[in-house]
Amino acid sequence: MSFRSDTYNEVLLTLRSGDLVNSAPVGVLYRRGKLYARIYSGSKTYESIKSGVNKCSVCITLDPFLFYYAVLEKDKLRYVFDEYTDYPCIVDCDTCIYGELEVLEEKQYYLWIAIKPERIKFYRRLPRVYHRCDYALIEALIYYTKIPYVEHLREKYIEKIMSCRETIYRSTRSKRYREAIDKILSLIRSYNI
Repeated sequence: MSFRSDTYNEVLLTLRSGDLVNSAPVGVLYRRGKLYARIYSGSKTYESIKSGVNKCSVCITLDPFLFYYAVLEKDKLRYVFDEYTDYPCIVDCDTCIYGELEVLEEKQYYLWIAIKPERIKFYRRLPRVYHRCDYALIEALIYYTKIPYVEHLREKYIEKIMSCRETIYRSTRSKRYREAIDKILSLIRSYNI
């Protein structure tokens, strides 16, 4: 799988509390065989974990509509239950990781959790995890290449590139991504594009 240890990998975390199933987008880091995430207070996911839910499924997909449904139209999500764990996974995910969830630290505004995988089910051959920094870098490049041709939108596009930079710096510690976005901004300044 394409998990990175220095970049938040966007997944859909699914929890079941009794008969209620809830999925939510979560950024996870992969380190030493476990997935780590912040779960922010006020969310259904936070409340489920605080109530004692300690099993979960991590759904891996590049389908943006599954993320959209998990946020805005939860009734459109469909689930399949694993025959070994009897735990739900979102239909149409590439891969589902079933695991045990542990709260490592409780902060004022979030829980720092670890997920220890117990079973992995592949629904597609080559699952890939969504990384916000990949798309932010591409988006920044698109705006950068347009600037010389749309002078009237220059300031707006520079603001959008700055927003992409913010996304990259928030979502990864990778020197490669940070240097790339900083180079784009440097070129804009030095060449007065």
